[in-house]
Amino acid sequence: MAGTIIADFIRTDANQLSLQVGNTTFATINASGFFSNTGTQLIAANGKISAASLISPVPKTVMAQSSMPSNTICQIIRATDATVRTQSSNTTVQMASSVTITPNYSNSVVIGMFNIANENYGTADLGTKFEIYRVVGGSATSVASVSYELYESVTNSQVINRSQLQFTDSPGTTSAVTYQYAFAPTNASGQARINSYSYATNMIVMEVSP
Repeated sequence: MAGTIIADFIRTDANQLSLQVGNTTFATINASGFFSNTGTQLIAANGKISAASLISPVPKTVMAQSSMPSNTICQIIRATDATVRTQSSNTTVQMASSVTITPNYSNSVVIGMFNIANENYGTADLGTKFEIYRVVGGSATSVASVSYELYESVTNSQVINRSQLQFTDSPGTTSAVTYQYAFAPTNASGQARINSYSYATNMIVMEVSP
């Protein structure tokens, strides 16, 4: 369908077509393309649109809590760790991998999922116990704990397992929050090890809006 150009008059001049309102030329067309009244090329002769003719994008802004739908995932942070660590004492846990998230809102909920490759050996009926800590400004608070018992009747057997740790937390801050887990064997006669045999720990934390 043909378009319509509304102007006081249109004239050709020096091998170009001028579009004019009153005594003001607002655009010209020649063999090189379509130009604005300042001489800036808007459309080239081959049809390519110039960046000068594009509308500037709206700046990205942080959505206010009042306009954020409740129970919406605001952000997802993922981290991995492949460092091999071994713990022999069942009374002292060893701090291991961590992931850090900075909540957008002080009353958000954080959901965490840790997938840990762990191994037990040295005694029968041995497992690994885990503790998850919330660390803010150097202060650590336990938010979850779980024990995985790997029942084996043979002493000195080695059992490799994938432990799934899940937790929900309300950190109550918009400062950086680090979630770190610790581990230990469930029996003083055995050992617990993570990330052996080239396995790695995968950690995901998600912020859910209030």
